[in-house]
Amino acid sequence: MAGRKETQKMLNLTCAMWDDEKVLCYQDAEGSTWNQDSIFLAGPSSREDVLEFKWRSLAVHYLREAGFIGIIFIPEPRENDWAFKENFPEPIVAWEARYILQSDLVLFWIPRHQTQLPGRVTNTELGFMAGRACANPERFKYSFVWGYPRDAWKVKSEHHWVSEIAGIEPLHDLNELCIEAVRLLGDK
Repeated sequence: MAGRKETQKMLNLTCAMWDDEKVLCYQDAEGSTWNQDSIFLAGPSSREDVLEFKWRSLAVHYLREAGFIGIIFIPEPRENDWAFKENFPEPIVAWEARYILQSDLVLFWIPRHQTQLPGRVTNTELGFMAGRACANPERFKYSFVWGYPRDAWKVKSEHHWVSEIAGIEPLHDLNELCIEAVRLLGDK
C-alpha cells in the first residue's frame, strides 16, 4: 500500500489530469472536435477506482512533461463520477472503440494486477490493433505503442502476439513509453 506522500502525489496528479482541458473523459468527448494530435490511453482500469492503481494520471503527466500538447482520451469518468452512465448515449465499449480508431496514436500500458487490473477489454483492444499492424504494417505498425511493468501479471500471451507476431516491442517503463509516443507523433 502506498504511503502518505505517494498517495498525495497520485491525488495531485489525478486532480491535474481532471483539470486539464485537453484531457477528455467519458463525459467530455461527445461532440468534440479537435485539429491537433491525439492519444488514447488504453489499458486496464482499477475495478474499484483505487488511487494507487490509477496509472493514467501519471501517463498524462509524463506526456505533458515530454512536450505533448494535444488531446488525451481517458476511458474513465471525470472525478470518478459514474453517474454519467444513466444518460450516456452509447455503450462504453462503443465510445472506447470510436476514440481508439479516431486517435492519432493509442498508448497501451498494461500494469496488469489479478484483482484490480485484469484487463479483459484491453486484451481485445490490443489484439485488434496488433492484428491491423500485422495485416498492414505500413499503415498501422506505428499507430500504437505498448508496454507493461516487468512484474505485470499474465502478459506472456500478449507479449508473444504483439512482439513476436506483429513485431512491435514493448517498453517496460511508463515514462519511456510516453516519451516514445510523443516521438512517434513527431515523426508522422
